[in-house]
Amino acid sequence: RQLTTTKNLASRLRQPGEPTGPNEPPSHTTSPPSKSPLKVWPFILIFALGTFGFKKIVDQRKGEYKAKGPIAGHSPS
Repeated sequence: RQLTTTKNLASRLRQPGEPTGPNEPPSHTTSPPSKSPLKVWPFILIFALGTFGFKKIVDQRKGEYKAKGPIAGHSPS
């Protein structure tokens, strides 16, 4: 005895993007890629401000350190 419902289901192939079951969402839904570079600007701004601030601190401290005698554990050669 053959079941006609399984025969009908087997003959129908699932199309790409079609849900696999009654309560399952499609397996691969994609949103269109964003063409706006606006999402990158906050990171570029933070990086630039950090680099600028670090350089200012380094330049400010450039002349502050004065070595007083030999450094312990260091032998000049």
